[in-house]
Amino acid sequence: MDTIWTVLSDGRPVLAFNIESASDTEEARQQAEAFAADPELRQDLMLWQDDEERPLWDGQSEISIRAASPDEVEIFREVYAEAAEDEDFSDEDDGFLVFLVPVNDPDDEDD
Repeated sequence: MDTIWTVLSDGRPVLAFNIESASDTEEARQQAEAFAADPELRQDLMLWQDDEERPLWDGQSEISIRAASPDEVEIFREVYAEAAEDEDFSDEDDGFLVFLVPVNDPDDEDD
């Protein structure tokens, strides 16, 4: 079962990701909730910034998940398809991430 989920930061959709290994919707939801609760993801959400240089998460507001909307699924599938064309692409693991907002890479030193 392949399902697409959206992470919301204070109600704002910030990224979409897939769960492939779940056998049913409830298991997929549990995996999605665990992913959104992961301390490493939450740390990254405080580091990544949107195009207004605001962190995707302020470290305090609610982070939640929901099933991706049709528009978010379309964005996810388009980005996934582009990435799959790269010869180094591997889809062996769950967790392909697609930002739903413009993001500035905190590791980008070209600024």
